[in-house]
Amino acid sequence: MWVFPFIFSVLLLWQCSDLERDNLLDPANPSSSRPSVAVVEAFVNTSVASGVNYNTVALQALDSLKTIFGDRLLVIHYHRNTRDFTDSLAVEPLVESRYTAYTTAYDTQRFKGVPDLFVNGPEMRLQGASDSKGVVQRAMPFINTVLGSDSYFTLEADITEENGGFSGRVRVARLGNRSAENLSLLVVLTSDFGPRGGYSVVRMLPPITVERLQAGAYKSYSYEIEKRNGRGEHIFFLLISGESGRIEFALGAGGGP
Repeated sequence: MWVFPFIFSVLLLWQCSDLERDNLLDPANPSSSRPSVAVVEAFVNTSVASGVNYNTVALQALDSLKTIFGDRLLVIHYHRNTRDFTDSLAVEPLVESRYTAYTTAYDTQRFKGVPDLFVNGPEMRLQGASDSKGVVQRAMPFINTVLGSDSYFTLEADITEENGGFSGRVRVARLGNRSAENLSLLVVLTSDFGPRGGYSVVRMLPPITVERLQAGAYKSYSYEIEKRNGRGEHIFFLLISGESGRIEFALGAGGGP
């Protein structure tokens, strides 16, 4: 059960006075980096087409992948309406904007449809789901590619839960020895709807522009996001490259038993 107000912090990395300068998690270390986090964004709905619920098959596959990769894999379910089906879980209008970016802004030749899965951005895409095992096999190389590389960013979030929502500050740090720009931060709130989607989006904030980051520096941004009809158990922070749409780093936190 949540405790109200509930304040917690995740990934406390900025106690720099206690860190040696050869610590790879210290942004002031020019050789700093950290293990990457894989993110699967699944655009789905609850329709049953031709007697087969391909979306349920995709979600079952994502559950299997979560079991395999644990905390190094974050999963987000974006429910959306299609031409001939209105999904009761498609409650957040910004979902369609995000999907349009993936299917239009980065590749004008792409067709829309569900289920449609993306691993850490638009480049690694999996469409369709004839069987759960097949989705797992197709997704594994993409996820391993992400996890096999280091990230030169990291995030820290302070999260306060009260008054029907979450608020706090997010710190974005640039690791390594190069500066970075053209970044944005996406804050997403999800709820558990069981087999229909354990991480279904109920709220999103418009992307927060991240100012240019010098190597070894960090910026801090405040956020506030409401639950929807009392729902919202998991919160995600995605750091996105504006040039490629790639998710450079991500952080997830949730409550419950």
